[in-house]
Amino acid sequence: MEKSWSFRRPAGDQLLDVCLKVDLPRRREMLPGATMHDPDAIDRWVEALPRDKPVVVYCTFGLQISGNAVAELRRRVYDARALKGGIGAWHAIDGPTVTMDQSTYES
Repeated sequence: MEKSWSFRRPAGDQLLDVCLKVDLPRRREMLPGATMHDPDAIDRWVEALPRDKPVVVYCTFGLQISGNAVAELRRRVYDARALKGGIGAWHAIDGPTVTMDQSTYES
């Protein structure tokens, strides 16, 4: 069974927003505590992630982008899982968000 993370963030998990660069202009919000990363630049940011905490990854709809990032993180031996439905599902349940912060986004 695929590991996923649904709507309650376990304490201590790292939360990554892997929005594609092309989608940035359409986005205004992100989940509290998340850091933004370009999924196409994973080689540049992955080693900065601590290995002692699970990694929760989400994108806009929780499909291919976050799925590919989770697969790559697992290949590199990180405990990674995807947020089912992405930020779109998060909005549907009125989950809390904060203003998007692109300061950690590398492209």
